[in-house]
Amino acid sequence: MDDCDTLILIVDDDDATREAFAILLSLEGYRVQTAADGLEALERLHAGERPALIVLDLMMPRMDGAQLRQRLARDEELAGIPILICTASGRARASRSLPPTLAAGMLEKPVEPTHLVAAVRRVLSEQSVISDQ
Repeated sequence: MDDCDTLILIVDDDDATREAFAILLSLEGYRVQTAADGLEALERLHAGERPALIVLDLMMPRMDGAQLRQRLARDEELAGIPILICTASGRARASRSLPPTLAAGMLEKPVEPTHLVAAVRRVLSEQSVISDQ
């Protein structure tokens, strides 16, 4: 799959982070959609194209990242979308105790741009290998 065909959904309540991630991944050739919280993400997921990856913050209003992950896990159509968690260091440490099936990877904020790109590429390449089998 070409990067330009790959859709990534970024879910973060911080406008600056969401915009920075979107610009960075767009410059890398990915198509990007954004959502400010879990509820908006669910609306996008049910109304449109299924993304190849969700980049997800944990701490958000209305519906946080953990709640969104739980909802996705219960939805047969959306359960297989890999999730890359990007969250503040305290939350990242806490999320390490969560089952690994709920996240394909985790980055601590602030995230170095090269680390985000590398993590996205790693998760997408792992998904490509799985889908080729």
